[in-house]
Amino acid sequence: MDATNPFTDAPPEKPPETNDGPKLYRINEIFLSLQGEGARAGTATVFLRFAGCNLSCPYCDTDHASARAAWTIIDLMREVHKVGGVVRDVTLTGGEPMLQVDGNLLDALKMDGYTIALETNGTIKSNLYGKMQWVVVSPKPQADLELRGANEVRVVVPDTAGPFFWGWLEGMRVFSFSRYLSPATHSSGIDRDGNLPWDGTTLERVIGYIKANPQWRLSVQQHKIWGIR
Repeated sequence: MDATNPFTDAPPEKPPETNDGPKLYRINEIFLSLQGEGARAGTATVFLRFAGCNLSCPYCDTDHASARAAWTIIDLMREVHKVGGVVRDVTLTGGEPMLQVDGNLLDALKMDGYTIALETNGTIKSNLYGKMQWVVVSPKPQADLELRGANEVRVVVPDTAGPFFWGWLEGMRVFSFSRYLSPATHSSGIDRDGNLPWDGTTLERVIGYIKANPQWRLSVQQHKIWGIR
């Protein structure tokens, strides 16, 4: 029996409760893949996608609205173990994961030896960001930021980006040594005609902006080129 793992043969700790019983985490999907974006590209990780978001972005490329499962912390951790196998790296994503992530879940993941990465829009005020090993914030022009520092900033550039967007980007104040611009994607991968999943004009504009503002770097969704999720 692994004494550090509360989800082995040992009696599980009592799950966190609400007035209606044990807390249920609303999960959209969970799968094992490689991170395809940003500084951690190529890293094997368990993607834990939480259902729901507090923003509505027209260029969002994930179907995060529906909850395909509602699990207690014990059930959720068992599923993470089953999906991840030997991988001890988890990426909390969404939707907006910080609408549901709490200290109990982070403590359980840490106790099991997981490296915890977070992908967030940064609009949720929380004291939990410091409990995660890698925080990626993806600011949006229409939303007020609560998170002003992160390991990585990754901004999606929509095809409709005009003077307002570029002006907002110039004035955005989030501290990070890793800053990425990513053209919005429109499909799950390269189509049968060899077309890439993002608009070529948008990509050219992003590259031109980075040449003039070298504090930024380019990030595309490489997993869609690799043919994986």
